[in-house]
Amino acid sequence: MPYFKVMLEGNNFLIEFNGEVKKSGFLTTRWVEAQTPEKAELVAVKLVKKDKSLLDIMHNVNGEEPSPMIYLEEIAQTTWFQYMLRKPGTGYSFYPEDK
Repeated sequence: MPYFKVMLEGNNFLIEFNGEVKKSGFLTTRWVEAQTPEKAELVAVKLVKKDKSLLDIMHNVNGEEPSPMIYLEEIAQTTWFQYMLRKPGTGYSFYPEDK
């Protein structure tokens, strides 16, 4: 089965930084094994949605705020070796979103 490097971008996340909640976006990379690029994207998004480290700092969206969204930024097939070194991937690069 093929291996993929999947870069995702998240938008409209309410994230707590140092006790203050800010509307933020992020970039993250996940390394997955899947039959097709489309299935690799779904697996990567599922990993992010279930990531306890992200869920612990997120705040629920109340009222009129747009819902958090995760988009495919880039996907590339990779080697078994690269996959084994990095699977599944962790961490996020957060950035503030303008209001």
